[in-house]
Amino acid sequence: MKIFSLIIVTLLGSTIQIESQDVVARLAATDMEVSVINEVDGKGAQDTVKPVRTPQSVTALKESPHLQFMGMPIDGNLEEIAPKLIEKGFRQCNYNKNFFSGRFYETLSDINVYTDGTTEKVNSIEVSFFTGVNGLSEIQMISLYNRIVRGLKKKYTTAKFSQLDGKILLSMPLGYISCEIYNLNFPRNFGGGTYIKLRYVDKANTSNYSLPRLDKADDDL
Repeated sequence: MKIFSLIIVTLLGSTIQIESQDVVARLAATDMEVSVINEVDGKGAQDTVKPVRTPQSVTALKESPHLQFMGMPIDGNLEEIAPKLIEKGFRQCNYNKNFFSGRFYETLSDINVYTDGTTEKVNSIEVSFFTGVNGLSEIQMISLYNRIVRGLKKKYTTAKFSQLDGKILLSMPLGYISCEIYNLNFPRNFGGGTYIKLRYVDKANTSNYSLPRLDKADDDL
């Protein structure tokens, strides 16, 4: 039996999303028993997952007019952001300059940098973890998600925190951070597997800024 149940999301006409309130509750008991497989040597060595190191401190939030990602303000254009990400060890994709890959939270991940069409500045950065990339199992991804959630709550103690069905939202004066976990019920070579999306959105550089809604699946009915 799977550890958590699935709910439907829209992707190619049929996808299934993890019902992660149950995920969060169940992982509390199993979290310490789960280790993340080392993706570099592929030999099954164990990585100790460290506390979330990337979100900025509350002090940094007060000192900067922009939300920060890995200690850098989410501001400027892609040409200004790209060298900073490369300096942190990420590789820029040759055919899509907004796309980077590397290790975030000691786990192989993809980074997408988004630019607002009105302000023409970088306004958000998204980290994507996918079982097809990092080789983690479903339960390891759940553990990773819950560790990230705990790390964010510990780091951003003054943020308004909301959680519902595998999604969290931390709203602050300078923007918000969202994180969600879901599953796509397809073969892995067709993009199926477990995903975690962690997104940092800067308020100043986002036109028509608004907080995302955390809706229950039943709200669609």
